Amino acid sequence: MYNKFIEYIEKEKLFAPDDKILIAVSGGKDSMVLVSLLTKAKYSVGVAHFNHITREGESGRDQKFVSDYCKVKGLPFYTSSVNIKQLLEKGQGNNFQDLARIKRYEWLEQVRAEHKYDFIATAHHKNDNVETFLYKAAKGAGIKGLSGIKSKNGNVVRPMLDILRSEIDNYVEQNNIPFVEDSSNSSDDYDRNFIRHNIIPAFEQLHTNFVNRISVSIENLKETDKQFEFLLEAFSAKYICRKKGWIIISKSILDKVPDKPGFLFFLLQKYDFNKSQVLDIVNSMENVGASFYSENYQLLVDRVSFIVKKRKVDKSCTFNVSLGENILEGYGMLKLEIVDNAGLVFSENVKYMDISALNFPLGIRCWKHGDTFKPFGLKGKSKKLKDYFTNKKLSRFDKNNILLMLNGEDICMILGDDISYDYRVKISNVKVLKVMFSPVE
Repeated sequence: MYNKFIEYIEKEKLFAPDDKILIAVSGGKDSMVLVSLLTKAKYSVGVAHFNHITREGESGRDQKFVSDYCKVKGLPFYTSSVNIKQLLEKGQGNNFQDLARIKRYEWLEQVRAEHKYDFIATAHHKNDNVETFLYKAAKGAGIKGLSGIKSKNGNVVRPMLDILRSEIDNYVEQNNIPFVEDSSNSSDDYDRNFIRHNIIPAFEQLHTNFVNRISVSIENLKETDKQFEFLLEAFSAKYICRKKGWIIISKSILDKVPDKPGFLFFLLQKYDFNKSQVLDIVNSMENVGASFYSENYQLLVDRVSFIVKKRKVDKSCTFNVSLGENILEGYGMLKLEIVDNAGLVFSENVKYMDISALNFPLGIRCWKHGDTFKPFGLKGKSKKLKDYFTNKKLSRFDKNNILLMLNGEDICMILGDDISYDYRVKISNVKVLKVMFSPVE
């Protein structure tokens, strides 16, 4: 089994020999075997144990077991205790297993980053993969959901996915691997336990070697999904572009396909949008300005496109700036520099202003309804910013990221766009203010 384990790591390119691996260890058979295999292979490892504070003291026993084992073996040990039941009672989630998994992976990533590990390794194996397949099939999953557990997902690796539970049992017996038994594993209260104890044994009565047979089907689906993604990307390439970190999808792509909601779902599912949301998006194609939200993304229906971007985190849009470099957290970098009025080169992010008209520090804030501005081309005439943005055909996402530079209460510049006519550079200016704005992507 050891050779099979090493071959799978190499085949899937999970990590390199000199990478540091943080192992998620519950104390059960699977995770203790993973510790044994990785240490036998001479990888640099650490052990992380997450205590859910459950099972009437059992979880405390598990934590002590893993801690003692690491002391004996001389392995770095990290632990955290979170009372998941209390969090549920406070309304932080609806499902124990889901909330526990979220909190566990959040903590594991914190440990990985803080202690400079390259990857987090979990002990999911072939039987887990089949259980996940059956669970998702029962919920009506599509091809992506039926493609099984990923061997590598960001910083998380699963090097035991090609190993059967029976092989793990044999390895434990042959190598005297210590472990603790989780009493909840014998309960059918959890869906996956019910599948493990009842559904899979029933299939095994019909088909010998059931787990391996279904594993072949999972691999076939995974390969089909890869090919589909390749073809989807090739077909969609000329209709999709990226700008400022946004994904812009031309609406015209939907004129090329027979099933608009179905096709758009394939494009948007990677951004966490579900089929019901996608149907609403298609029905709102002509409703310019409509917004839709998934867990991590926002989609805006624009004039000729759908614009997708990461959901905005709360951030300040009020700053005071002086000469030199100024960090506008969440927006970018602003550099103000006094230069000679000679050979000035303007660009999208480089502008020049009459410094004699300015009083430092200058202010920076988001635009708001009612703001007026004197665009350079109107020679002193004021225009409402709302109308100015409409004329420039800016999307709502563009507007949300607009910052204004203020001289007192007076708007002297739209960062990265236009200078107020009152602050234009004049021939008489010996020195001018160079404004360089580098927005975050």
